[in-house]
Amino acid sequence: MKSLALLRHPAFVAALVLTALTAAWALLGAPISLITQIAIYTLYGAGVNLLVGYTGLVPFGASVFFGCASYAAAFFILGRYGNDLVSLLLATVFSALLALVVGAIILRRRGLYFSLLTLAFSQIAFEIAFKWTGVTGGENGLQGVYRTSFAGPWSFHVFVVAVTVICIWLMWRIAHSPFGRVFQAVRDNEQRASSLGYNVHRFRHGALILTGTFVGFGGGLLTLMLEGVYANNLSWQHAGDSLLMTVLGGVHHVLGPLWGAIAFILLEDRLSAITENWWLVFAPILMLFALTSPEGMQGLWQRLFGRQRWTLVRLDIPPRPAAIVPFASSAAKVDRGKPLLQTIGLSKNFGSLVTA
Repeated sequence: MKSLALLRHPAFVAALVLTALTAAWALLGAPISLITQIAIYTLYGAGVNLLVGYTGLVPFGASVFFGCASYAAAFFILGRYGNDLVSLLLATVFSALLALVVGAIILRRRGLYFSLLTLAFSQIAFEIAFKWTGVTGGENGLQGVYRTSFAGPWSFHVFVVAVTVICIWLMWRIAHSPFGRVFQAVRDNEQRASSLGYNVHRFRHGALILTGTFVGFGGGLLTLMLEGVYANNLSWQHAGDSLLMTVLGGVHHVLGPLWGAIAFILLEDRLSAITENWWLVFAPILMLFALTSPEGMQGLWQRLFGRQRWTLVRLDIPPRPAAIVPFASSAAKVDRGKPLLQTIGLSKNFGSLVTA
């Protein structure tokens, strides 16, 4: 049973799928950079899904962390920190600190206003990157950000796949920890979570910092893959890519961003080679999923193969009996010295949060 559970673990499935794609691309003789990009955007979408699917916050501009971390990695490599791995870690820390500062401002609002504030910060960062030519390179970006720790694209690809799988495992652990269960309780019912003594604002801020950390790590990896950084990572045209991949693959599912990244990037690559108006073909596919499978590709898979919807609660609740036996008065003698009713093991569910 343990081996079967391991085979179904999201991290193992992600490793298996990315390895299969790598082998297929190697047999076809195609550039491996496309699969590397899929792995990076899987990490990007998984970080956003931690905020959308598990906390209930929808960021329209998560690219502010992705793009700013990309520039930070380039600055560190081109500056005094020449080592690419050290610069990658420093860019990740920078993205986490940026999420800490930005979250203190935008988490004062909720719902649509929160989403628009993230988009506004993303556009501010884009304008700075696009027009501050002397520092960011402007429209041309920054080139010459070489990968000094990797012999070639294949060794870098193996590294990206490995760290992506590790990050997926970490996010799965966070989602299933007591800390992550509070995220889901806040998502399901903020008032109930607050009444139980949880500081809702702090947990949301913590979720945003975690998202900024994982997304920023993905942004640094993209800089190393391209060996450069460009302002379009921050533009509003790409701000919703991660959210789109997450929704397409399946929100509330750890592997949803993986399926969304595969579908989005492969379709974009193939369709854009046929026509520059590839969105005219891709948009109806999105509409079809939105109308027929709101839970994305993962939800469609579970519906087709008859599996239960993913949930955090137990599914071994006994079925309702076919016939209800009428009440019959008990003939047992009542002991006046003992309680008539005793409650043992009473618990209450608030969404995915269980209290006893």
